[in-house]
Amino acid sequence: MGSERVQQAKKFIVLSLFCALSAINGFAWLMFDPAKKDLEKVFDPHFSTSQLTLLSSWQPIMYMVAAPFATAALVKPDGLRTVMKVGCVLELMGSTIKFLALISPHHAFSLALLHVGQILSACVSPIAIGTPAELSAVWFPEDQRARATGCAVLANNLGNGIAYLTVPAIANAFGYSHVVMMEFLIAVILISLSWLFLPP
Repeated sequence: MGSERVQQAKKFIVLSLFCALSAINGFAWLMFDPAKKDLEKVFDPHFSTSQLTLLSSWQPIMYMVAAPFATAALVKPDGLRTVMKVGCVLELMGSTIKFLALISPHHAFSLALLHVGQILSACVSPIAIGTPAELSAVWFPEDQRARATGCAVLANNLGNGIAYLTVPAIANAFGYSHVVMMEFLIAVILISLSWLFLPP
């Protein structure tokens, strides 16, 4: 009975951490679109509509690039745990670089840094989008797999929705740097929880 409870707790910890990673990845994907005017002010005169389009396009581009590596890692023993930890590291690195880009936004290199940070965040997309079925197959019994997969899939869309709802309000009230700071803080919390609580 005790070991069954431990196993129950473990699978919901894994699902919760995965959903958090997927949601932050969904947030990172669309965090620029709702704040076009704020970004134009921050990165003036270097920011343009084509820059905005490219920032939002890195996610599908990097999905195609990174998906083979994520798939190769998943089939190895302990692969799911490894890709989740790598995803947390990439998300933290991406948000850190994006935050650094906003320290001196009027320099031309700052926009390049923003793209580098977004590319690193985008490398998490094959993990966030491509592994829910693997997660539910490894951690959940057959009668719970549909619900677990559904939760894991919807988390990325939840992150998209949170971006559209919160980014304009935060950017208008405090400035766009606070949007990136929020992403960074969530990434720090997520990587800490993953290293502490993600079971083998």
